[in-house]
Amino acid sequence: MRTIFLLTLTATASLLLAQVKTIRGKVTYISSGTVYTSLGRNAGLSDSTLVYVVEGSDTTALLRAFATSSQSSACTVLWNTRPIAMEKEVVARVIQEIKPAAIDSTSPSPDTVRSILSKPEVASRATETSLPPWMQFKGRVGVQYYTTRYENTQYNTTQPGVVMQLQGISAKDHVKFDLYSNIRTLSRGSAAFIGKNGANQSRVYRASVEYDDGTYDVAVGRIIPLFSPSVGYVDGLLFSRRFGDITAGVNLGFQPGADMRGVSTDYRKVGLFVNVKPFESIDLTVTPAYARTYFRSVIDREVMSLQVVSFGMRGLNGYFYSEFDLRKKIQSNYALSPALTNMYMNVNYQATSYLSVGVGTDASRPMYSFSTIRDTPDSLLESKVRTGLSLRTSVYAGNGISVSNIYTPRSSESRFGRTYSDNAILSIGNVLSSGIILRTNVSLGATEETKSRGYGIFVQRNFAALFDVTVRFQVNDLTLNGEVNRNQTVGFDAAAFFSRNFALIASFDQTKGYGLVSNTLFTELSYRF
Repeated sequence: MRTIFLLTLTATASLLLAQVKTIRGKVTYISSGTVYTSLGRNAGLSDSTLVYVVEGSDTTALLRAFATSSQSSACTVLWNTRPIAMEKEVVARVIQEIKPAAIDSTSPSPDTVRSILSKPEVASRATETSLPPWMQFKGRVGVQYYTTRYENTQYNTTQPGVVMQLQGISAKDHVKFDLYSNIRTLSRGSAAFIGKNGANQSRVYRASVEYDDGTYDVAVGRIIPLFSPSVGYVDGLLFSRRFGDITAGVNLGFQPGADMRGVSTDYRKVGLFVNVKPFESIDLTVTPAYARTYFRSVIDREVMSLQVVSFGMRGLNGYFYSEFDLRKKIQSNYALSPALTNMYMNVNYQATSYLSVGVGTDASRPMYSFSTIRDTPDSLLESKVRTGLSLRTSVYAGNGISVSNIYTPRSSESRFGRTYSDNAILSIGNVLSSGIILRTNVSLGATEETKSRGYGIFVQRNFAALFDVTVRFQVNDLTLNGEVNRNQTVGFDAAAFFSRNFALIASFDQTKGYGLVSNTLFTELSYRF
Protein backbone atom coordinates (compact mmCIF):
# COMPACT_ATOMS: atom_id res chain seq x y z
CA MET A 1 0.00 0.00 0.00
CA ARG A 2 2.86 2.36 0.82
CA THR A 3 4.37 1.65 -2.60
CA ILE A 4 1.07 2.60 -4.27
CA PHE A 5 1.01 5.92 -2.40
CA LEU A 6 4.61 6.67 -3.43
CA LEU A 7 3.84 5.98 -7.09
CA THR A 8 0.76 8.17 -6.85
CA LEU A 9 2.85 11.00 -5.38
CA THR A 10 5.23 10.79 -8.33
CA ALA A 11 2.31 11.02 -10.75
CA THR A 12 0.72 14.02 -8.98
CA ALA A 13 3.94 15.98 -9.51
CA SER A 14 3.01 15.86 -13.27
CA LEU A 15 6.51 16.79 -14.42
CA LEU A 16 7.97 15.92 -17.81
CA LEU A 17 11.02 13.91 -16.81
CA ALA A 18 13.90 12.82 -19.00
CA GLN A 19 16.40 10.01 -18.88
CA VAL A 20 19.81 9.69 -20.49
CA LYS A 21 19.83 6.56 -22.66
CA THR A 22 22.98 4.90 -24.03
CA ILE A 23 22.83 3.73 -27.67
CA ARG A 24 25.45 1.73 -29.57
CA GLY A 25 26.33 1.31 -33.23
CA LYS A 26 29.19 0.91 -35.69
CA VAL A 27 31.37 3.06 -37.95
CA THR A 28 30.02 2.37 -41.44
CA TYR A 29 32.14 4.63 -43.63
CA ILE A 30 35.01 7.13 -43.36
CA SER A 31 35.89 10.07 -45.58
CA SER A 32 38.13 13.09 -45.06
CA GLY A 33 36.92 14.81 -41.90
CA THR A 34 33.62 12.88 -41.79
CA VAL A 35 32.76 9.61 -40.09
CA TYR A 36 29.47 7.85 -40.83
CA THR A 37 27.79 5.64 -38.22
CA SER A 38 24.81 3.29 -38.01
CA LEU A 39 23.14 5.45 -35.35
CA GLY A 40 20.26 7.56 -36.61
CA ARG A 41 17.04 9.28 -35.59
CA ASN A 42 15.30 5.96 -34.92
CA ALA A 43 17.88 5.28 -32.21
CA GLY A 44 17.34 8.74 -30.71
CA LEU A 45 20.37 10.50 -32.21
CA SER A 46 19.95 14.12 -33.25
CA ASP A 47 22.16 16.81 -34.77
CA SER A 48 25.03 18.01 -32.52
CA THR A 49 24.94 14.88 -30.35
CA LEU A 50 28.39 13.73 -29.18
CA VAL A 51 29.36 10.25 -30.37
CA TYR A 52 32.24 8.27 -28.87
CA VAL A 53 34.38 5.72 -30.73
CA VAL A 54 35.34 3.05 -28.19
CA GLU A 55 37.67 0.07 -28.04
CA GLY A 56 36.90 -2.02 -24.98
CA SER A 57 36.55 0.56 -22.21
CA ASP A 58 38.81 3.12 -23.87
CA THR A 59 37.50 6.10 -25.82
CA THR A 60 39.66 6.56 -28.91
CA ALA A 61 37.78 9.37 -30.65
CA LEU A 62 35.09 11.99 -30.04
CA LEU A 63 32.66 12.85 -32.84
CA ARG A 64 29.80 15.31 -33.20
CA ALA A 65 26.83 14.45 -35.42
CA PHE A 66 25.93 17.18 -37.91
CA ALA A 67 23.45 15.30 -40.13
CA THR A 68 21.16 12.39 -39.29
CA SER A 69 18.82 10.11 -41.19
CA SER A 70 16.51 7.46 -39.79
CA GLN A 71 19.22 4.77 -39.81
CA SER A 72 22.55 6.60 -40.00
CA SER A 73 24.46 9.76 -39.16
CA ALA A 74 27.36 11.85 -40.43
CA CYS A 75 29.81 13.12 -37.81
CA THR A 76 32.77 15.46 -37.68
CA VAL A 77 35.88 14.42 -35.73
CA LEU A 78 36.60 16.61 -32.70
CA TRP A 79 39.63 14.63 -31.53
CA ASN A 80 41.06 11.13 -31.71
CA THR A 81 43.92 9.24 -30.05
CA ARG A 82 43.98 6.42 -32.62
CA PRO A 83 43.00 6.16 -36.29
CA ILE A 84 39.27 5.56 -36.72
CA ALA A 85 38.54 2.34 -38.61
CA MET A 86 35.52 0.73 -40.22
CA GLU A 87 33.30 -1.39 -37.94
CA LYS A 88 34.60 0.25 -34.76
CA GLU A 89 31.98 0.51 -32.03
CA VAL A 90 30.38 3.90 -31.36
CA VAL A 91 28.42 4.97 -28.30
CA ALA A 92 26.21 7.98 -27.68
CA ARG A 93 23.99 9.20 -24.89
CA VAL A 94 20.67 10.65 -25.93
CA ILE A 95 17.82 12.27 -24.08
CA GLN A 96 14.72 10.07 -23.84
CA GLU A 97 11.61 11.84 -22.62
CA ILE A 98 9.27 9.93 -20.32
CA LYS A 99 5.81 11.34 -19.72
CA PRO A 100 4.26 10.46 -16.37
CA ALA A 101 1.13 8.37 -16.33
CA ALA A 102 -2.22 10.13 -16.19
CA ILE A 103 -3.35 11.08 -12.67
CA ASP A 104 -6.00 8.79 -11.22
CA SER A 105 -9.06 10.74 -10.05
CA THR A 106 -9.31 8.37 -7.12
CA SER A 107 -5.86 9.34 -5.82
CA PRO A 108 -5.72 10.47 -2.17
CA SER A 109 -5.80 14.17 -1.42
CA PRO A 110 -2.56 16.14 -0.96
CA ASP A 111 -3.17 16.30 2.80
CA THR A 112 -3.44 12.50 2.94
CA VAL A 113 -0.22 12.10 0.96
CA ARG A 114 1.62 14.52 3.27
CA SER A 115 0.34 12.66 6.29
CA ILE A 116 1.62 9.32 4.99
CA LEU A 117 5.00 10.74 3.94
CA SER A 118 5.53 12.26 7.35
CA LYS A 119 6.01 8.76 8.77
CA PRO A 120 9.79 8.04 9.11
CA GLU A 121 9.76 4.65 7.36
CA VAL A 122 7.93 6.10 4.33
CA ALA A 123 10.03 9.26 4.22
CA SER A 124 13.20 7.17 3.90
CA ARG A 125 11.75 5.37 0.85
CA ALA A 126 10.72 8.66 -0.68
CA THR A 127 14.34 9.81 -0.47
CA GLU A 128 15.44 6.71 -2.35
CA THR A 129 13.04 7.55 -5.21
CA SER A 130 14.08 11.22 -5.49
CA LEU A 131 14.30 12.90 -8.89
CA PRO A 132 17.57 12.85 -10.88
CA PRO A 133 20.05 15.67 -10.14
CA TRP A 134 19.69 18.96 -12.00
CA MET A 135 22.72 18.15 -14.16
CA GLN A 136 24.18 14.73 -14.86
CA PHE A 137 27.93 14.51 -15.47
CA LYS A 138 30.00 11.97 -17.35
CA GLY A 139 33.54 11.97 -18.55
CA ARG A 140 37.04 10.67 -18.14
CA VAL A 141 40.15 11.51 -16.15
CA GLY A 142 43.46 10.00 -17.21
CA VAL A 143 46.97 10.15 -15.81
CA GLN A 144 49.44 9.96 -18.72
CA TYR A 145 53.16 9.52 -19.16
CA TYR A 146 55.04 9.82 -22.45
CA THR A 147 58.78 9.55 -23.05
CA THR A 148 61.17 8.97 -25.97
CA ARG A 149 64.75 7.85 -25.19
CA TYR A 150 67.82 7.94 -27.40
CA GLU A 151 71.40 6.77 -27.04
CA ASN A 152 72.32 10.45 -26.90
CA THR A 153 70.35 11.79 -23.92
CA GLN A 154 70.26 15.34 -25.29
CA TYR A 155 67.50 14.20 -27.67
CA ASN A 156 65.32 12.69 -24.91
CA THR A 157 61.80 13.99 -24.37
CA THR A 158 59.59 13.43 -21.32
CA GLN A 159 55.97 14.50 -20.93
CA PRO A 160 53.84 13.57 -17.90
CA GLY A 161 50.30 14.89 -17.71
CA VAL A 162 46.65 14.61 -16.79
CA VAL A 163 43.84 14.65 -19.36
CA MET A 164 40.31 15.65 -18.39
CA GLN A 165 37.11 15.22 -20.36
CA LEU A 166 33.86 16.28 -18.73
CA GLN A 167 30.35 16.71 -20.07
CA GLY A 168 27.31 17.81 -18.12
CA ILE A 169 23.74 17.46 -19.38
CA SER A 170 20.63 19.05 -17.93
CA ALA A 171 17.74 17.40 -19.74
CA LYS A 172 15.13 19.62 -18.17
CA ASP A 173 16.81 22.93 -18.99
CA HIS A 174 18.50 21.94 -22.31
CA VAL A 175 21.88 22.96 -20.94
CA LYS A 176 25.17 21.25 -21.78
CA PHE A 177 28.62 21.76 -20.34
CA ASP A 178 31.78 20.60 -22.14
CA LEU A 179 35.38 20.56 -20.97
CA TYR A 180 38.29 18.87 -22.67
CA SER A 181 41.80 19.81 -21.54
CA ASN A 182 45.11 18.50 -20.30
CA ILE A 183 47.73 19.55 -17.79
CA ARG A 184 51.24 18.52 -18.81
CA THR A 185 54.89 19.54 -18.97
CA LEU A 186 57.53 18.76 -21.60
CA SER A 187 61.20 18.27 -20.76
CA ARG A 188 64.02 17.79 -23.27
CA GLY A 189 67.53 16.47 -22.93
CA SER A 190 67.06 14.81 -19.55
CA ALA A 191 67.75 11.22 -18.53
CA ALA A 192 65.48 11.52 -15.48
CA PHE A 193 62.12 9.75 -15.26
CA ILE A 194 60.49 13.16 -14.65
CA GLY A 195 62.53 15.92 -16.26
CA LYS A 196 63.29 19.10 -14.36
CA ASN A 197 62.35 22.59 -15.51
CA GLY A 198 59.75 21.26 -17.92
CA ALA A 199 57.96 23.66 -20.23
CA ASN A 200 54.24 24.07 -19.64
CA GLN A 201 52.37 22.27 -22.46
CA SER A 202 48.89 22.39 -20.93
CA ARG A 203 46.00 22.90 -23.34
CA VAL A 204 42.32 23.75 -23.15
CA TYR A 205 40.68 22.43 -26.31
CA ARG A 206 37.09 23.05 -25.32
CA ALA A 207 35.41 24.76 -22.38
CA SER A 208 31.86 25.87 -23.06
CA VAL A 209 28.33 26.13 -21.78
CA GLU A 210 25.60 25.51 -24.35
CA TYR A 211 21.84 25.91 -24.43
CA ASP A 212 20.11 23.87 -27.15
CA ASP A 213 16.34 23.34 -27.15
CA GLY A 214 16.19 22.12 -30.74
CA THR A 215 15.29 25.58 -32.04
CA TYR A 216 17.80 27.92 -30.44
CA ASP A 217 21.43 26.98 -29.86
CA VAL A 218 23.67 29.30 -27.87
CA ALA A 219 27.21 28.37 -26.81
CA VAL A 220 29.68 30.49 -24.84
CA GLY A 221 33.33 29.71 -24.19
CA ARG A 222 36.06 27.99 -26.21
CA ILE A 223 34.23 26.34 -29.07
CA ILE A 224 34.77 24.85 -32.53
CA PRO A 225 32.00 26.12 -34.84
CA LEU A 226 30.61 22.97 -36.45
CA PHE A 227 29.26 24.53 -39.64
CA SER A 228 32.09 27.05 -40.15
CA PRO A 229 35.36 25.10 -39.96
CA SER A 230 37.33 27.89 -41.63
CA VAL A 231 36.99 29.91 -38.45
CA GLY A 232 38.82 27.35 -36.31
CA TYR A 233 38.82 27.66 -32.53
CA VAL A 234 36.90 30.62 -31.10
CA ASP A 235 36.91 32.11 -27.62
CA GLY A 236 33.51 33.71 -27.78
CA LEU A 237 29.90 33.11 -28.75
CA LEU A 238 27.95 30.91 -31.16
CA PHE A 239 24.26 31.52 -31.85
CA SER A 240 22.04 29.62 -34.26
CA ARG A 241 18.32 29.41 -34.98
CA ARG A 242 16.54 26.53 -36.67
CA PHE A 243 13.69 27.18 -39.11
CA GLY A 244 12.39 23.75 -40.06
CA ASP A 245 15.10 22.22 -42.25
CA ILE A 246 17.22 25.38 -42.24
CA THR A 247 19.65 26.38 -39.50
CA ALA A 248 21.31 29.80 -39.64
CA GLY A 249 23.88 31.11 -37.23
CA VAL A 250 26.78 33.37 -36.35
CA ASN A 251 29.93 32.90 -34.31
CA LEU A 252 32.27 35.60 -33.13
CA GLY A 253 35.10 36.07 -30.69
CA PHE A 254 38.87 35.81 -30.45
CA GLN A 255 41.39 33.25 -31.60
CA PRO A 256 43.01 31.44 -28.64
CA GLY A 257 46.68 32.09 -28.04
CA ALA A 258 49.26 29.78 -29.59
CA ASP A 259 49.63 27.98 -26.25
CA MET A 260 45.87 27.12 -26.23
CA ARG A 261 45.62 28.25 -22.61
CA GLY A 262 44.82 31.90 -22.18
CA VAL A 263 42.60 34.23 -24.21
CA SER A 264 44.37 36.39 -26.77
CA THR A 265 42.84 39.53 -28.27
CA ASP A 266 45.28 39.83 -31.21
CA TYR A 267 43.01 37.96 -33.62
CA ARG A 268 39.28 38.66 -33.87
CA LYS A 269 36.95 36.32 -35.75
CA VAL A 270 33.44 36.37 -37.14
CA GLY A 271 31.63 33.67 -39.09
CA LEU A 272 28.20 33.20 -40.67
CA PHE A 273 26.69 29.91 -41.81
CA VAL A 274 23.47 28.38 -43.16
CA ASN A 275 22.80 24.64 -42.95
CA VAL A 276 20.06 23.44 -45.29
CA LYS A 277 18.37 20.08 -45.86
CA PRO A 278 16.76 20.82 -49.24
CA PHE A 279 14.93 17.52 -49.79
CA GLU A 280 12.77 15.71 -47.25
CA SER A 281 13.19 12.34 -48.95
CA ILE A 282 16.98 12.57 -49.47
CA ASP A 283 19.60 12.62 -46.72
CA LEU A 284 21.40 15.65 -48.11
CA THR A 285 22.73 18.73 -46.30
CA VAL A 286 24.26 21.84 -47.86
CA THR A 287 26.21 24.33 -45.74
CA PRO A 288 27.64 27.58 -47.16
CA ALA A 289 29.68 29.63 -44.68
CA TYR A 290 31.59 32.90 -44.52
CA ALA A 291 34.46 33.74 -42.18
CA ARG A 292 36.62 36.79 -41.59
CA THR A 293 39.64 37.17 -39.31
CA TYR A 294 41.23 40.43 -38.16
CA PHE A 295 44.76 40.81 -36.85
CA ARG A 296 44.27 43.67 -34.46
CA SER A 297 42.42 46.12 -36.74
CA VAL A 298 43.49 44.80 -40.17
CA ILE A 299 41.76 42.06 -42.18
CA ASP A 300 43.95 38.96 -41.98
CA ARG A 301 41.87 36.44 -43.92
CA GLU A 302 38.46 36.33 -45.61
CA VAL A 303 37.06 33.06 -46.89
CA MET A 304 33.91 31.41 -48.22
CA SER A 305 33.32 27.67 -47.82
CA LEU A 306 30.79 25.13 -49.00
CA GLN A 307 30.11 21.71 -47.52
CA VAL A 308 27.76 19.11 -49.03
CA VAL A 309 27.05 15.79 -47.34
CA SER A 310 24.90 13.00 -48.72
CA PHE A 311 24.56 9.56 -47.19
CA GLY A 312 22.28 6.56 -47.00
CA MET A 313 20.93 6.88 -50.57
CA ARG A 314 20.88 3.35 -52.02
CA GLY A 315 24.37 2.62 -50.75
CA LEU A 316 25.81 5.96 -51.87
CA ASN A 317 27.68 8.24 -49.48
CA GLY A 318 29.11 11.52 -50.68
CA TYR A 319 31.14 14.34 -49.18
CA PHE A 320 32.25 17.65 -50.72
CA TYR A 321 34.09 20.54 -49.11
CA SER A 322 35.75 23.59 -50.64
CA GLU A 323 37.21 26.91 -49.53
CA PHE A 324 37.74 30.08 -51.54
CA ASP A 325 40.02 32.78 -50.16
CA LEU A 326 38.46 36.07 -51.15
CA ARG A 327 41.64 38.16 -50.80
CA LYS A 328 45.20 38.00 -52.07
CA LYS A 329 48.34 39.91 -51.20
CA ILE A 330 49.23 42.24 -54.09
CA GLN A 331 52.38 44.17 -53.15
CA SER A 332 51.46 45.85 -49.86
CA ASN A 333 47.69 45.54 -50.27
CA TYR A 334 45.31 42.74 -49.31
CA ALA A 335 42.98 43.08 -52.27
CA LEU A 336 39.84 41.24 -53.33
CA SER A 337 40.90 38.37 -55.61
CA PRO A 338 38.86 35.17 -55.07
CA ALA A 339 40.79 31.93 -55.59
CA LEU A 340 40.36 28.30 -54.65
CA THR A 341 42.30 27.36 -51.52
CA ASN A 342 41.31 23.73 -51.17
CA MET A 343 38.68 21.29 -52.36
CA TYR A 344 37.92 17.70 -51.47
CA MET A 345 35.22 15.41 -52.87
CA ASN A 346 34.63 11.74 -52.20
CA VAL A 347 31.87 9.33 -53.23
CA ASN A 348 31.59 5.80 -51.87
CA TYR A 349 29.24 3.11 -53.14
CA GLN A 350 28.35 0.01 -51.14
CA ALA A 351 27.66 -2.24 -54.09
CA THR A 352 26.93 -5.35 -52.03
CA SER A 353 27.53 -6.48 -48.48
CA TYR A 354 30.87 -7.79 -49.75
CA LEU A 355 32.08 -4.92 -51.93
CA SER A 356 32.40 -1.16 -51.66
CA VAL A 357 34.18 1.20 -54.03
CA GLY A 358 35.04 4.86 -53.73
CA VAL A 359 36.47 7.66 -55.81
CA GLY A 360 37.62 11.07 -54.71
CA THR A 361 39.43 14.13 -55.94
CA ASP A 362 41.12 17.04 -54.24
CA ALA A 363 42.86 20.31 -55.04
CA SER A 364 44.84 22.65 -52.81
CA ARG A 365 47.26 25.51 -52.81
CA PRO A 366 49.21 27.15 -49.95
CA MET A 367 47.10 29.36 -47.68
CA TYR A 368 48.61 32.52 -46.19
CA SER A 369 47.23 34.93 -43.64
CA PHE A 370 48.09 38.55 -44.39
CA SER A 371 49.92 39.12 -41.10
CA THR A 372 52.45 36.37 -41.92
CA ILE A 373 53.30 37.53 -45.48
CA ARG A 374 52.90 41.31 -45.27
CA ASP A 375 56.63 41.91 -45.84
CA THR A 376 57.25 38.95 -48.21
CA PRO A 377 57.72 39.74 -51.92
CA ASP A 378 54.88 38.42 -54.07
CA SER A 379 57.35 36.47 -56.26
CA LEU A 380 58.31 34.30 -53.27
CA LEU A 381 54.76 33.20 -52.52
CA GLU A 382 53.81 29.77 -53.88
CA SER A 383 50.35 29.82 -55.49
CA LYS A 384 50.31 26.70 -57.67
CA VAL A 385 47.28 24.43 -57.25
CA ARG A 386 48.05 20.75 -56.64
CA THR A 387 45.47 18.12 -57.53
CA GLY A 388 44.98 14.47 -56.76
CA LEU A 389 42.72 11.45 -57.09
CA SER A 390 41.76 8.78 -54.60
CA LEU A 391 40.56 5.33 -55.66
CA ARG A 392 39.39 2.97 -52.93
CA THR A 393 38.23 -0.64 -53.06
CA SER A 394 37.16 -2.78 -50.09
CA VAL A 395 36.19 -6.45 -50.26
CA TYR A 396 34.55 -8.20 -47.27
CA ALA A 397 34.90 -11.97 -47.75
CA GLY A 398 33.04 -12.98 -44.60
CA ASN A 399 34.35 -14.67 -41.45
CA GLY A 400 36.15 -11.48 -40.51
CA ILE A 401 38.26 -11.38 -43.69
CA SER A 402 38.57 -8.10 -45.60
CA VAL A 403 40.92 -6.55 -48.13
CA SER A 404 41.14 -2.87 -48.96
CA ASN A 405 43.31 -0.76 -51.22
CA ILE A 406 43.66 3.00 -51.57
CA TYR A 407 45.56 4.43 -54.55
CA THR A 408 46.23 8.18 -54.57
CA PRO A 409 48.04 9.72 -57.57
CA ARG A 410 48.83 13.45 -57.44
CA SER A 411 50.05 16.22 -59.70
CA SER A 412 53.75 17.15 -59.59
CA GLU A 413 56.31 19.33 -61.33
CA SER A 414 56.70 16.84 -64.22
CA ARG A 415 53.49 14.87 -64.79
CA PHE A 416 50.36 13.72 -63.03
CA GLY A 417 50.81 10.42 -61.18
CA ARG A 418 54.56 10.58 -60.66
CA THR A 419 53.79 11.49 -57.07
CA TYR A 420 51.51 8.86 -55.56
CA SER A 421 50.80 6.54 -52.65
CA ASP A 422 49.26 3.07 -52.67
CA ASN A 423 48.21 1.27 -49.50
CA ALA A 424 46.77 -2.24 -49.25
CA ILE A 425 45.48 -3.84 -46.01
CA LEU A 426 44.46 -7.43 -45.34
CA SER A 427 42.54 -8.11 -42.12
CA ILE A 428 41.59 -11.52 -40.76
CA GLY A 429 39.41 -11.75 -37.68
CA ASN A 430 39.42 -14.76 -35.32
CA VAL A 431 42.17 -16.66 -37.13
CA LEU A 432 41.47 -20.42 -36.93
CA SER A 433 38.92 -19.70 -34.16
CA SER A 434 41.80 -18.64 -31.91
CA GLY A 435 40.44 -15.19 -31.11
CA ILE A 436 43.45 -13.62 -32.85
CA ILE A 437 42.96 -10.67 -35.20
CA LEU A 438 45.63 -10.41 -37.89
CA ARG A 439 46.29 -7.37 -40.09
CA THR A 440 48.98 -6.87 -42.70
CA ASN A 441 49.74 -3.87 -44.86
CA VAL A 442 51.85 -3.08 -47.91
CA SER A 443 52.52 0.48 -49.05
CA LEU A 444 54.24 2.08 -52.04
CA GLY A 445 54.87 5.74 -52.73
CA ALA A 446 56.90 8.23 -54.70
CA THR A 447 57.65 11.94 -55.00
CA GLU A 448 59.78 13.85 -57.50
CA GLU A 449 62.93 13.00 -55.50
CA THR A 450 62.12 9.86 -53.49
CA LYS A 451 60.57 6.42 -53.60
CA SER A 452 59.21 4.52 -50.62
CA ARG A 453 57.88 1.08 -49.80
CA GLY A 454 56.81 -0.56 -46.60
CA TYR A 455 55.13 -3.53 -45.08
CA GLY A 456 53.87 -4.43 -41.63
CA ILE A 457 52.01 -6.97 -39.55
CA PHE A 458 49.72 -6.50 -36.54
CA VAL A 459 48.55 -9.31 -34.27
CA GLN A 460 45.81 -8.59 -31.71
CA ARG A 461 44.30 -10.83 -29.04
CA ASN A 462 41.74 -10.22 -26.32
CA PHE A 463 41.74 -12.34 -23.17
CA ALA A 464 38.43 -12.81 -21.34
CA ALA A 465 37.47 -9.17 -22.01
CA LEU A 466 40.04 -8.19 -19.35
CA PHE A 467 43.24 -7.78 -21.36
CA ASP A 468 43.89 -6.72 -24.92
CA VAL A 469 47.34 -7.09 -26.48
CA THR A 470 48.60 -6.04 -29.93
CA VAL A 471 52.08 -6.76 -31.31
CA ARG A 472 53.27 -4.65 -34.25
CA PHE A 473 56.13 -4.82 -36.74
CA GLN A 474 56.65 -2.25 -39.49
CA VAL A 475 59.44 -1.69 -42.05
CA ASN A 476 59.71 1.33 -44.36
CA ASP A 477 62.40 1.89 -47.01
CA LEU A 478 63.04 5.37 -48.40
CA THR A 479 65.18 5.70 -51.52
CA LEU A 480 66.85 9.09 -52.08
CA ASN A 481 69.49 9.65 -54.77
CA GLY A 482 69.88 5.90 -55.18
CA GLU A 483 70.56 5.34 -51.47
CA VAL A 484 68.13 3.19 -49.47
CA ASN A 485 67.39 4.22 -45.88
CA ARG A 486 65.51 1.72 -43.74
CA ASN A 487 63.26 2.56 -40.80
CA GLN A 488 62.11 -0.39 -38.67
CA THR A 489 59.64 -0.33 -35.77
CA VAL A 490 58.77 -3.08 -33.31
CA GLY A 491 56.08 -2.33 -30.76
CA PHE A 492 53.15 -3.45 -28.71
CA ASP A 493 49.91 -2.05 -27.31
CA ALA A 494 48.33 -3.42 -24.15
CA ALA A 495 45.16 -2.61 -22.28
CA ALA A 496 43.96 -3.94 -18.93
CA PHE A 497 40.34 -3.38 -17.87
CA PHE A 498 40.22 -3.54 -14.08
CA SER A 499 36.54 -2.69 -14.00
CA ARG A 500 33.90 -1.02 -16.10
CA ASN A 501 35.39 2.32 -15.14
CA PHE A 502 39.12 1.71 -14.59
CA ALA A 503 41.56 0.87 -17.38
CA LEU A 504 45.29 0.94 -17.96
CA ILE A 505 46.72 1.25 -21.47
CA ALA A 506 50.36 1.15 -22.53
CA SER A 507 52.18 1.44 -25.84
CA PHE A 508 55.87 0.82 -26.56
CA ASP A 509 57.84 1.29 -29.81
CA GLN A 510 61.48 0.74 -30.62
CA THR A 511 62.48 2.43 -33.87
CA LYS A 512 65.77 1.99 -35.73
CA GLY A 513 66.64 4.14 -38.70
CA TYR A 514 68.70 7.01 -40.05
CA GLY A 515 71.51 6.18 -37.64
CA LEU A 516 69.33 6.53 -34.53
CA VAL A 517 67.68 4.12 -32.11
CA SER A 518 64.71 5.40 -30.11
CA ASN A 519 62.46 3.83 -27.49
CA THR A 520 59.05 5.39 -26.96
CA LEU A 521 56.68 4.60 -24.11
CA PHE A 522 53.15 5.90 -23.52
CA THR A 523 50.93 4.89 -20.60
CA GLU A 524 47.57 6.08 -19.28
CA LEU A 525 45.59 5.11 -16.23
CA SER A 526 42.05 6.32 -16.85
CA TYR A 527 38.84 6.46 -14.87
CA ARG A 528 35.54 6.81 -16.67
CA PHE A 529 32.40 8.01 -14.89
